[in-house]
Amino acid sequence: MPVLPPLQRRDAWWACWLAGALILWHLPAFTLIPAVSHDEITLNAAARSWTARGAVALSPLAGNGLTYATAYYWHPPGYLLLVAGAYEALGFSIEVTRGVSLASGAVAVALLFLVLRHLSLSRPMAAAATALFASHPLVWWLCRSGRMDLTAIGFGLAAMLVTLGHAEEKSSARRAGLAGILIGLGGLVHVMVLVWAPALIAADALRNGRIAWKNAIVLGAMAALPVLTWVAVVFAIGDGPAWMEQFVGYQLGQRHATGPLWLRPLDELTLFARQFRLESLMIPVLAVGMVTGWRERSRARWWAAGGAIAAFCLIAVFTSKGTGAYPLYWFVWALLAAAPGMASLRSRTRAWLLGLAIANAAAVQLGFAAIALYQREARDPARVDRFFAEHVRAGSIVAGPEDAWYAVEHAGAQLRIWEKPDPYTQDYYVTYANIPSAPPAGFQLLAELPDTMPKVLGRYWSSTACSYRLWVPRR
Repeated sequence: MPVLPPLQRRDAWWACWLAGALILWHLPAFTLIPAVSHDEITLNAAARSWTARGAVALSPLAGNGLTYATAYYWHPPGYLLLVAGAYEALGFSIEVTRGVSLASGAVAVALLFLVLRHLSLSRPMAAAATALFASHPLVWWLCRSGRMDLTAIGFGLAAMLVTLGHAEEKSSARRAGLAGILIGLGGLVHVMVLVWAPALIAADALRNGRIAWKNAIVLGAMAALPVLTWVAVVFAIGDGPAWMEQFVGYQLGQRHATGPLWLRPLDELTLFARQFRLESLMIPVLAVGMVTGWRERSRARWWAAGGAIAAFCLIAVFTSKGTGAYPLYWFVWALLAAAPGMASLRSRTRAWLLGLAIANAAAVQLGFAAIALYQREARDPARVDRFFAEHVRAGSIVAGPEDAWYAVEHAGAQLRIWEKPDPYTQDYYVTYANIPSAPPAGFQLLAELPDTMPKVLGRYWSSTACSYRLWVPRR
């Protein structure tokens, strides 16, 4: 990566402070909220299987496909290697799983601040725009949910820094290749970040008034190379059928957009707005920044606008609107395009708009954290661990909800999700104790972890009350 000019070296301290602030913000209720989701299991189970049992497999879905019990190809291997390394070094736990995501978020925040500085924003304005990114509901969730998106975005932001760091260099094919490689490495974490390759090409084209075809070809080729190499290796070792079933059949098959082409951008914006339903003051801030920013005719402004247009169009047209994390990949570019417009506002207007938006997000996130801390005793993962360790024998198969995954693994067993109760293939079956239900056919009750979670305003504010009934086959 190019060496940053002296001005940006001083900005490293600001970037580190912002990264540290993000970590401190999340720590108090880090393991308590949100509840463990199926994404947190399916994206980390292969790393757990590899480090605990020596086999890379998506074992929680072993009964849902032909290859899940023996292979993992839901996503490229970058995040798998990262999490497996963390488990090997620090042990398996919810803290380690989410710690990888939080560390990735901290790196992304630091890099975003440096990108904003390269776009000639003042340090306070760059810090405020970075805070808007950290305030995004998806970023808050991703920092705590064991997903790979923030890691991939970090690679994309590093590619931006390469592009902007030598923006005036006449012979820039080498920096285009380096930026492409960084995006390609990000694609080995999550393929969605590959849309940043055409976005960077469009950004440079709009900034310079022309497409530098040599640089565009080099960037695109280098971005595609890591993922194409991965696919070639998969088929070379004979795992093509597993790749086709998992990556093509599930990920690509269920993630591509459907419906009328002309409606897809509107659907994308509707999904984006829905994600901000509790932090609605963010929307007018971004809108004002985008509209006002059209008065900013700097090359940096046009660069960000070009990337935002390309990223939005690609994601809006080609991806499923039921996939909530994907809008983040164009939101980053939109924020870069809106930030100069925010900076051009009168200082008092800017302070009110940014202050209210960030305060809105902080109030919502603090509210969820306060509820989780109030319910700490019921939500405590150690409580669930003790229950399953007491009643589940090592080496058994346990079918049940995804939020029991850590406890089942700590008991030495394996969890199966999305399966119907079967007393002939499952050693245990788990249901929620706070939800009335008939006994599963062929099972009898073994133990119950009672519902002790206090409600707030008549709600749990959680997808689970962390209370379970454990059933065993009558046989």
